[in-house]
Amino acid sequence: MHLAYLGFLDVLKNVLNTVFNSVLKPVLKTVFMALFDIVSQLLQPILAGIYYQILIVFLKIVDFLSYVVDIFAGVRTVSAKGVAPAPLLDMFFNQDPISRAFAYITFFAAGLSVLFAVYGVAKSVGDMALDGKNPVGEVLRRALKSALAFMLVPLMVLFMLRLSAVLLDQVAETLSAQTAGPASASYKTPKLGGIIFLSGTMNAAQNSAFNSDPHFSDKIREPYMTGEQDYGNLTAVKSDFDLLKYDYFTSTCAAILVAIMLIGSLFLFVRRIFELLLLYLVSPMFVAAMPLDDGGIFAKWREMFIAKMFSGFGTVIAMKLFFMFVPMLFSNDIQLITSGFFAKEADAMLRLFIIIGGAWAAWHAQTTLLHLLSPEAAAAAQESLGIGLLVGNAALSKVGGAWAAGKGGNDGKDGKDGKDSGGGKGSGGSPGGDGGGGRGGAGDGAFAITVRGAPGGQL
Repeated sequence: MHLAYLGFLDVLKNVLNTVFNSVLKPVLKTVFMALFDIVSQLLQPILAGIYYQILIVFLKIVDFLSYVVDIFAGVRTVSAKGVAPAPLLDMFFNQDPISRAFAYITFFAAGLSVLFAVYGVAKSVGDMALDGKNPVGEVLRRALKSALAFMLVPLMVLFMLRLSAVLLDQVAETLSAQTAGPASASYKTPKLGGIIFLSGTMNAAQNSAFNSDPHFSDKIREPYMTGEQDYGNLTAVKSDFDLLKYDYFTSTCAAILVAIMLIGSLFLFVRRIFELLLLYLVSPMFVAAMPLDDGGIFAKWREMFIAKMFSGFGTVIAMKLFFMFVPMLFSNDIQLITSGFFAKEADAMLRLFIIIGGAWAAWHAQTTLLHLLSPEAAAAAQESLGIGLLVGNAALSKVGGAWAAGKGGNDGKDGKDGKDSGGGKGSGGSPGGDGGGGRGGAGDGAFAITVRGAPGGQL
C-alpha cells in the first residue's frame, strides 16, 4: 500500500480553487454582466445617434438632388434679371444669344431654301422635257411649304414648351397630392428625404399608439413628410421617435437607391436641355431642304424634337409613382406575412425587396414612354442614365469619408437644432444667409439665374 502525500501548496491550491468556483466566480460573473449591461445601455444611444447622423447626410443628399432634378425637369421655376419666373428650359430658349443665333441661322437657311427652290425648278423643267415628271407646280408648292414652315416652326416650339411645362407641372402636382394622402389637412408637396426617413419609423414612435396602426399621414409622421418638421432636428426627432427602434437598414438602402436614381435623372435632364436647344437652332436647316425632299428630313427632326420635349414625363411619373407607392407599402394596411417563424423579420425583408425592385423598375420606366415616341431618343436617354449610375456610385462611395472629415470641424456648431448653416460666398456675389445658399455674382453680359425658393443648407 502506498501513502498519498499532499504538500502545503497543493492543499492551498485546492482550497482557493474551491473558493473561486463556489464564491468568487458567481459574484464576478454577476458584476461583469451588470457592467456589460450598463455599458451597453450607455453605448446604444450614442451609436444610434451616430447612425442617425450618417442617415441624415444621405437624406439631405436625396432632398438636394430632388430639388435640382425638379429645376432641370421644369417642375420648379427660376428667374433671371428682368425676366418673369419660368421653367429653366423656357429661360434658355428666351435668352437673347439663342434668339440671335436662331435668327442668323434662319436667314442663312432661307437663302439655301431659295437656292434649292431654283435648283428644283430647273431640274423640274429638264425632267418635264424628258418624261413629264416632277412638274414645276409641285416644286413651287414645296417652296411655299418651306416658307410657311420658317414662320411656323418658332411658334410650334414655343407652343410645345408651354404645353410640356403645363402638363409636367400638373402631373407632378397630382401625383404628389396622392402621395400626401387624403388624410392630410392641408396639402403640401412631400419631401423625398422625409418619406425615406418615415419608412424606418413604423415601429419606432415614442407613443405606442402610433405603432399599432402607423401611417405616413398620422399626427406625428405627416409633418416630417411635408417638411413642416425637419428630420435633421435631433431634439424633435427624439421626442417623437425612439432612435434605438428605428429601422436604419431599410432607410439607408432606400436613400442610396433613390440618390443613384436622381443622379441618373439629372444627367438625362441636362442632356435633354442641350439637345433641345441644338434641335431648335438647326431646325431652319431641315426646313430649307423641303423644296428637294418634300419635308422628309424635316419630319425626322419633328419626331425627334417632340420625343425629346416629352422625355422628362417618364422620369417624373416614374419617380412620383415610386414615392406614392412607398407610404402604402410601409403602412399596416398591407400585411405580407402575418404568422410563422420570424414573421416580423420576414415581413420587413419582403418589404425591403419590394422597395429595391420598385426602385429598379422606376429606373427603367424612365425610358419606357420614350420608346413609344422615338426608339433613338430612348436609347440616348438610357445611355445618359447609365452614365448617371456610374457617377452616382462613385459619388456616394465618397460620402462616408467626406462626412467623417467634416464632422470634426462642425462639432462645435451642433448646438443649433433644426437650423442649417448658410451657403458660402459666390464669385463676386453676396454671402449666404442663415438657411440659404449664397448667390454668385455675374460678370458683364453673363446669364445670372436665381432659383426661386431654393432650400438653404441642404448639405
